[in-house]
Amino acid sequence: MRTMDQRFRGRKAVLLWLLLACTVAAATEAASFLFLSVLEKQIVSPGDLRALRIRASSASALSGTGTRVTYVAESRATPWDKKHVVHPYLGFVGAPAFNAGGNRESIGFANARPSAGSLLRRASEGQAGRPIAFPPKRGSGTMHIGVFGGSVAEQLAMFHADALAEELRKDPRERDREIVVWPFALGSYKQPQQILTLEYALSLGAEFDVIVEVDGFNEVALAPLELRDRGTNPFFPAGWRWRIQDIHDPQAISLLGQISYLKQKRVEYATLAARAPAAYSFAIGFLWRALDRNLSGKIHRRETALQYYPWRTTQYAITGPQYPERKDGELVRDIAEHWKRSSVLMSETARSRGSLYLHYLQPNQYDPGSKPMNASERSVAYNEKQPYKPWVERGYPVLREKGGELAEEGVRFHDLSMMFQNIREPLYNDDCCHFGKTGKEMVMRRIAMDILAALHETP
Repeated sequence: MRTMDQRFRGRKAVLLWLLLACTVAAATEAASFLFLSVLEKQIVSPGDLRALRIRASSASALSGTGTRVTYVAESRATPWDKKHVVHPYLGFVGAPAFNAGGNRESIGFANARPSAGSLLRRASEGQAGRPIAFPPKRGSGTMHIGVFGGSVAEQLAMFHADALAEELRKDPRERDREIVVWPFALGSYKQPQQILTLEYALSLGAEFDVIVEVDGFNEVALAPLELRDRGTNPFFPAGWRWRIQDIHDPQAISLLGQISYLKQKRVEYATLAARAPAAYSFAIGFLWRALDRNLSGKIHRRETALQYYPWRTTQYAITGPQYPERKDGELVRDIAEHWKRSSVLMSETARSRGSLYLHYLQPNQYDPGSKPMNASERSVAYNEKQPYKPWVERGYPVLREKGGELAEEGVRFHDLSMMFQNIREPLYNDDCCHFGKTGKEMVMRRIAMDILAALHETP
């Protein structure tokens, strides 16, 4: 039989091993918290991890059960882009299941974003998340801001409206106003989609106090590739052939299969990481986030390859009007001139409606001299073989030239292309055009300051 002393030593050993295991687990959690915060460039909470998992799942959901499948099936969504559906006037808009929380009353864009702490935010959250009803109507106590453009503008409006409102409320004259941001931007949008979206919203009764356009990159990066690689008119919507034509090419079908598989895995891993107790572990959160980023990169590369797959057609519904033969420099000038004309029309429309219009040229990493990059940021955000790169290098100087002409003609144009010129901190988070929270909040605060200056300028 074991003596009392032996039993005591045995229990002591078990307790020591438990203490050691707890210490290792705590150290692992602490280290993972630090690594995760560095990875995301912010202090990360379990709530932040939950938001990231939701975003990863919604971005990659290709199929499912219930309403999501119903929306996709009835909407004529494209094989490579289930978030968008063909639209008779705007080319394509967001599928309600993905872009407006299933709100079938949506006109194709994400729900409005009331500023944090506002009565409208509390009211919308208190009604099972029911969105603010479209269309926006001007009133003395509310500032309705419509944001137009591509994916950068979309992300600014959807996820960083609070930064805009916070900066606006620093002015005592705006402190008590409800700030509501309406995202009318969508990934891959390029002129004339912005002006058509504005006119469409206005025709349905929308009233804006401020209209903000953030664009430029899609115009010079996407439009030339549409013409050169696909023979599609550069002023047709991006990826138009994929949106309206069935696919039979074996290599394209293979890419679709890979994208579908990777997106399914991304959803599965996010779902596993969301289960208790894993959802509250920073260690598991860090491992999931690293894996999710890897999958996201693989998806992005295959989607880019599919989007610019060199397959041509002569069907007029796909190509649009035949565009004349143009050298690269001439084509860029055509596009920039069209971009300028569209901005003038948006400005005139806004003025006729009593709205303030501000136009911004977004920054991009392939614009030479626009941002210093260390090895870490460069490995993520700079790709020498990126198809957009040569067109940005050709196009941005011309956009700046045309932007200067806009300002001379009375349009409130602001060039943000060199906004990150002196910032060494990593900002860009992919090799396309997107930057993270720090960069987006810088842009939103700058827009807020320009809005205040314009609203309260002395005649």
